[in-house]
Amino acid sequence: MSDSYDFAIIGAGLAGSFCADLLQKDYPKLCVLEKSRGTGGRLSSRRFQSLSYDLGSPCLHLDTEQFATELMQWQNAGVLKRWPEADHEPYQAYVGRPSMSSLTRHLIGDAKMHTLTRVERLEYLGDSWQLKDANEQTICYANGLIICAPARQTCALLAGSPCSTEWLIRSHTSSQTSRAQWCMAVEVNRELPAPAYIAPDNSIITRIVNDSNKPGRENKFNIWMIQADTEWSIQYADSHHAQVRKALEQEFCRIMQTDPQDVTSQSPHRWNLARHERTPGAIALWDSELKLGIAADWLGEANINSAMLSARHLCELIHS
Repeated sequence: MSDSYDFAIIGAGLAGSFCADLLQKDYPKLCVLEKSRGTGGRLSSRRFQSLSYDLGSPCLHLDTEQFATELMQWQNAGVLKRWPEADHEPYQAYVGRPSMSSLTRHLIGDAKMHTLTRVERLEYLGDSWQLKDANEQTICYANGLIICAPARQTCALLAGSPCSTEWLIRSHTSSQTSRAQWCMAVEVNRELPAPAYIAPDNSIITRIVNDSNKPGRENKFNIWMIQADTEWSIQYADSHHAQVRKALEQEFCRIMQTDPQDVTSQSPHRWNLARHERTPGAIALWDSELKLGIAADWLGEANINSAMLSARHLCELIHS
């Protein structure tokens, strides 16, 4: 794969996918490069028996005034549904249908998608970019380049580029604030009389979500997603999966007041770069001479809404 493109986008999470959607009309020869098996980033899903469950963010918390047009379009397209039970002021909650990653697949549309493709090095050729893998083999060429990746990965890619020192410092600073987070799915063999979205107090669990209860889902299983507290996740970041699994399962049963015999837990997953803190500066970065841009949640409030705002603002800068 050494094709040439108008734009190459590194990262098929929400920011990268939204950039692809906003740029395709004016830059039809566009590709998205993703190191994982599919799109979504922290909106990705995992298979369990005959169904899938959302592994990362349980919903999209978005400002309905800022994204009124897009939310209407995505709901009309059938890839997004409202989930009032999970509203979190000032945001309303939405879920992808039939999975969270349905939205990112919809946004990427006709752009060329390359999964299981990790970009390790960037080389600026004066009027275009050459993207290489770990073996120094060329992945593709692009006139313009957009990076939509966690701060640590972005910093590593920028290190070999002619970008400004300010960009390097900002991505490095943000990467120092990144924190891991454990999450885990549990199946309960009976319905639990509890809200579908729970934020426990004084617990090693920060959020419990009834994945099967989400609108537009047709799960016959009672699957709940657990997200561990950030500080606890840092403390147990290098712990064995069995230890993490046992601790989270016990705490889930305590909070939900259910017998451990009613619960079957899956192997926990650790998001290594799950959380960031905001660094001062613009919400999107664009160098018109290099045709190099960055859109990511860590450039804003480090949440889904800021990822969307970052992507939109970057594309506005490109079009201007």
